[in-house]
Amino acid sequence: MITAAGIFGAGLMFMLVLVVATWQTDFNPWKLWLRYLDEQKLRRQLELERLTGFHERLKNATDELLAKANDLDVESKLLGGALPTDWSKALGLTCSQLVVLADQTKLIEKYLEKRQPRTVRQLLSGASNLAVKTGKQLKWLRYNADKRFSD
Repeated sequence: MITAAGIFGAGLMFMLVLVVATWQTDFNPWKLWLRYLDEQKLRRQLELERLTGFHERLKNATDELLAKANDLDVESKLLGGALPTDWSKALGLTCSQLVVLADQTKLIEKYLEKRQPRTVRQLLSGASNLAVKTGKQLKWLRYNADKRFSD
């Protein structure tokens, strides 16, 4: 008489024979699966290295933007009340955006250490957009300050 335990045992034995047979042949799904996992690990490592490079460039750009904003701030303080209030407000807004950008670069660095590429990608995208926007604002501020004093 065939019992459930007998069917289960036969199925288990069949799986064991299948595993041993496929391990010895050229086409081995287990080895393919292990190779796939190794490739995934390698892709993730390469992506993290690429994101680290982007992060370094963003940090350098942020440092340059901070230096430009600092120069504008020093010039505006030396000139006193010669600049309009809307220009000063725009400079204050730009400086606060630069503070947010600097904080985001530190946050990106933490997620790079945690090896989370998806989060790093999202943060880098937002921080890059903010850096471009801030750079344009600094150019506008520089142009208006130079225009004001050339007149």
